[in-house]
Amino acid sequence: MRSICLILTLTFVMIITATAQNRVLSLSGDSAYVQLPSDIFNHLDETTIEGWMKWERFGFFSQPFGFGSLAEQWNVVAVNNAKNTNDLQFFIYDQKRLHLIRVNHVLQVNRQRPKKPARAGGNELYLNGILVGENDSAGNLPRFDAEQLNTFGKSHWKDNDDFKGQLDEIRVWKGARTGPQIRASMFQRLRGNEPDLIGLWNFDDNEVS
Repeated sequence: MRSICLILTLTFVMIITATAQNRVLSLSGDSAYVQLPSDIFNHLDETTIEGWMKWERFGFFSQPFGFGSLAEQWNVVAVNNAKNTNDLQFFIYDQKRLHLIRVNHVLQVNRQRPKKPARAGGNELYLNGILVGENDSAGNLPRFDAEQLNTFGKSHWKDNDDFKGQLDEIRVWKGARTGPQIRASMFQRLRGNEPDLIGLWNFDDNEVS
């Protein structure tokens, strides 16, 4: 089975300055987004996605990142806030079959520290290294087609709002990581050559590809 584990970490992110050693991707929420390579999840049976995120507003299903395609059959993996609320959602569309994990009232605008943790199973959702929601409906990692769109800051649905806020340390791993593994590296700055790490976007060199 192709399963997916999403680890989402909310925390304070440093302000970007010309001399700052740690930079973040700051998105305006107005048609600003980053498009990524189209083959991130190809040939993966299990994957873990980690990221640091800070919402500046709760737009209509605003999506910090998402991977996949709506062509013919919806095949999308993404995280967003539900409607205009501070509910956190992680979802998979596998040929239009929805597998959803939703954690109510967990997000706060410009919050420096997260207020509470969360996780989910079959697929799992972690917040700050703690499992806060799970879905045992066996949602498979979709088989993405050539038209997949992988982005930071833009939803796959045109009526949804763009994400306004900051992102940092987006990591894509081969395989499902455990809670202790997540917590062990959560506050570490990775080099990019760690075992099983197949994608790292820390924005420190002003590059996103």
